[in-house]
Amino acid sequence: DYETRMSMGEFFHERTMLMRSAMEAATDDAEYPAKIVWDEWNPMGVRDGSEFTLEMALWSSLILNSFIKDSKYVERANYTFVVGGNGPIRIKGDSLLLQPEFYLLKLYATVLGDQLIENSIDVPSRQIKMPVDCRWPKRGRSKYKLRNIPLLDVVTTKGKKGITIFVTNLSKETNYDAEIFIQEWDREAKKAVMHTIWNEDIRATNTLERTDVEIKSEEIVVNHNKLIGHFKCHSINAITIEF
Repeated sequence: DYETRMSMGEFFHERTMLMRSAMEAATDDAEYPAKIVWDEWNPMGVRDGSEFTLEMALWSSLILNSFIKDSKYVERANYTFVVGGNGPIRIKGDSLLLQPEFYLLKLYATVLGDQLIENSIDVPSRQIKMPVDCRWPKRGRSKYKLRNIPLLDVVTTKGKKGITIFVTNLSKETNYDAEIFIQEWDREAKKAVMHTIWNEDIRATNTLERTDVEIKSEEIVVNHNKLIGHFKCHSINAITIEF
């Protein structure tokens, strides 16, 4: 269900850390750990009507954020399948249909930096029953542990021109405004742009005739390296800040 899937980023993080511990124990070498490769991932589980919708893109953003946060240990994470099957690019006759997840992957590919930047957050959280089985449950059989999941999932990267702050609002109904402070930076921000993937209907999808879910961008005010982010419910956001 929706609430269980809110823990998907934490689920992948804990699987990554479990593999990291196993590899370090096997090699007896924690100083130079071997890199982890996720050979395939996607957020698909039980077919419940969320396939090819904004909701599916939301869960993919949590998984990507998890890999970025753990990028010290994760060398590669391969999404399967990109074209056809359950992928974000569907083949419809002689045409290609770009689903909401396509725009998510396009957003991250466009603005992701090459260096992880530390960030601290003070946001509301919710206690969620997270599955702890080896695989995400597909047939209703699972064990659970309680996890505190922040309702704004945040990760920050640095590139050549500035930084990108990725923010996913997990709340299904609540919009959040957040103050963002850029600290320990020796330059003033010149420009900030908010890129958002959102639709009022979390089950919104795209068709060949109509695109209801895509990336929309607008410049926002940044003053002395401080800004306000307006994050709509169940939205995927990336704030690019140039210095």
